[in-house]
Amino acid sequence: VFHRISDNGESLQKYGLKNTSIVSLLISHKRREYIFAGSRSQPTDQTKGILYSTDNGKNWLQINTGLTDFRVVQLAGDSLGFIYVATENGGVFRTANPINK
Repeated sequence: VFHRISDNGESLQKYGLKNTSIVSLLISHKRREYIFAGSRSQPTDQTKGILYSTDNGKNWLQINTGLTDFRVVQLAGDSLGFIYVATENGGVFRTANPINK
């Protein structure tokens, strides 16, 4: 679960991905409504690896193709729109295409 601030920082509200161990969040520089979440979940968990939302966190999908370790420890993005994923034991991965639709 992550918390979203929607009232100028006066309070937090739970916002998506309940019962998921999120360790890193990244908001796209090119598309602010795109949010990426890195989970440290086990390979058997339903919400594992990298999850993303294209609607400011209302709905989430997984993008784990090519990922060999689903225990994400950090997400980072570059100015071209590529996303880098550091994992616990699988190394560092990069998206095949930039996220700049």
